[in-house]
Amino acid sequence: MKSFLISCTARSGSKYTAHVFQKLGYYVTHEKTSPEQIGSVSPKHLWSLIGNRFSPKVQQTRNPLKVVGSLMGVRKYQPQSYIDYMMRKIGMNIKHLRFENDLDACAGWYVISNTVMEKYCTYRYRVEDIDRDYPELFQHLGLTIPSELPSIPTDTNTGNAHEQHRPPVNVNWEMIEAKSSYFNELKEMSKRYGY
Repeated sequence: MKSFLISCTARSGSKYTAHVFQKLGYYVTHEKTSPEQIGSVSPKHLWSLIGNRFSPKVQQTRNPLKVVGSLMGVRKYQPQSYIDYMMRKIGMNIKHLRFENDLDACAGWYVISNTVMEKYCTYRYRVEDIDRDYPELFQHLGLTIPSELPSIPTDTNTGNAHEQHRPPVNVNWEMIEAKSSYFNELKEMSKRYGY
């Protein structure tokens, strides 16, 4: 049996989701892979969408304003350097991409990474709605549907464990429109995802 992959943009609740599966007794990894796992939840494995290693492949989304604001708080890399690094990891040619500023890079990463996921994933859900929509998610993954999800703190995230993350930046649509060339694409994607 192949392991499933839940793919998402960085800062989209991947650690929280991995903990949900782990609390239910499933060997689901976060940001890494293991031969014994039944699944992985990761914003770092976009390149794993290509090929047949994982099946099924699922897209997890989070409100783009929350994601962009959280990406702006990444301390380990300056946001543009972080985005460039992630794009190289998935084998994307970044020579033609020139971000105007950190906000533009973070908005662009949301659009670019979710566009890649849309191409390869067969199911999409919003992490904000997992408590309501988990039966359909578990059915799609071929797992037994639990009677309820375990109680996991909603602020469970990688940022809490690392000093390289600052608090999220409060971002609104007016800021993105003024500073990002990805405004129209991000706004359309946000609407399509139900935000």
